[in-house]
Amino acid sequence: MNPQEIRLLAWDFDGTLYRLNQPQQRAIHLAQMKVITEKTGQTLKQAEAAHRRLYPGETPSGTEAVARICGISRVAAVLETEKYYDRSKLLVPDARLAAMFKRLRHLRHVMFVNGKKDTLVAAIRKLGVDPGIFETFVGPETTGVLKPDPAAFRALLAYSGLPAGAHLVIGDREQVDLAQARKTGMKTCLVWSDAAAKTADWVLQTVYDVPHIFG
Repeated sequence: MNPQEIRLLAWDFDGTLYRLNQPQQRAIHLAQMKVITEKTGQTLKQAEAAHRRLYPGETPSGTEAVARICGISRVAAVLETEKYYDRSKLLVPDARLAAMFKRLRHLRHVMFVNGKKDTLVAAIRKLGVDPGIFETFVGPETTGVLKPDPAAFRALLAYSGLPAGAHLVIGDREQVDLAQARKTGMKTCLVWSDAAAKTADWVLQTVYDVPHIFG
């Protein structure tokens, strides 16, 4: 695997640029349950049972599960969930992350996400990183789909104008972030892991290790 071929880094956000902790995971879950209860009239207990039947067994995306349960589009599920989940309140500045991006400034950067751009911009700022580093946000607001839908990866390719092998997709979930990227011919990196991975070209213990790929 030749890292010198890489020209663009496509970053997931939640669980990738920062490691999800229990309060953050709980906040995401409660936001999703709020959408389900409001859209369907189910009790919280019913909403949680319905969500468990789909996620993670039938779909690796919790937002996809919300969309199916509520009978709404994936984009609508994202927008509705993020009304009740403010990432920036749960994040703190991360000097190591900012320093990492400085080491990678010779490469192009894109946010490749299943979230809403304006809330993600605020969260990136809260981490102490300049959102201007990222050329664009490829996500459900522009693609109409969620990762791991193949259309999301085709949209990334269409935007960049680069060969598939010139992309490095970085994420914390193999099924959502990396498996389809690998099938598309992109290079892949799993972060916050030390376990063997089926779909990752590189497995890193922290996101701060990404520059090591390039020597």
